[in-house]
Amino acid sequence: MHYDLTLKSLLQGRPRRLLKLLFGTEQARPLTVEYPQVGHRRPDLVLELDDGRLVHLEIQAEADPKMAARMLEYYGLILERFGRPAEQVVLYVGGGTLELEGRLDHPGLQFRYRVCDIRRIDCRALLASPELDEQLLALLCRMDEARPVVRRIVGRIAELPERARRDALVKLLILSGLRPLQEVVREEVARMPITLNLKDNPFYREAFEEGRQEGREEGREEGRKSGEAELLIRQLRLKFGPLPEGAVEHIRVAGAEELLAWGERVLTAETLDEVFGA
Repeated sequence: MHYDLTLKSLLQGRPRRLLKLLFGTEQARPLTVEYPQVGHRRPDLVLELDDGRLVHLEIQAEADPKMAARMLEYYGLILERFGRPAEQVVLYVGGGTLELEGRLDHPGLQFRYRVCDIRRIDCRALLASPELDEQLLALLCRMDEARPVVRRIVGRIAELPERARRDALVKLLILSGLRPLQEVVREEVARMPITLNLKDNPFYREAFEEGRQEGREEGREEGRKSGEAELLIRQLRLKFGPLPEGAVEHIRVAGAEELLAWGERVLTAETLDEVFGA
């Protein structure tokens, strides 16, 4: 899913106000949980709170019929790893009707977890955060009027150094795709109180004018992988400029696990070589 990397990146700073809303405390330390036999199969965020509780937060942008089975799988993994269960929350950030039930019922098995719709959270709770990642998440929350929220976030982004500003604008654009806010974002970015040549700027040209290509057929693995490859190529171009032709082809023939690993590294890498692990 094209929103996945952006949403997961926003969790890496342990959004304190969001934790307070969901679990009642801001203090937590991150814990690493993954399947050693399956690369990159890991929960979105597992934390130990200051009161000793383990919590597992999973972000979901669409209804997944296998969600309950996945949460049960993560529950068992965390229990095996730490010897105690975790309080689990699925934070739904998609649109439309929430169709995640938070339960799995089978003969001999009843499993429950909490489902929270981010649209039930007042955007002001996250917009007031000093952390930009939480302000970006506020774009997905309940708001009376969208434009002042977008304007405030764009104003914060305008204060960043150029590279960080570009990265934040890409995240803002991607998140705006989860809500009908692309036009508002485009207009507010054009008003940014900084010198920014929009016509020549690759971010504006590729991210705003062209937009993301919606052509892949749902449910087809090859189409999904191709879409992820093209998204990664776009992210790399936005961050590092024109790419060597060999790098583009390398991405297009890569496997799903490689694409996921590179997509995670692009969020923090300073050079193209760092993305590919060179």
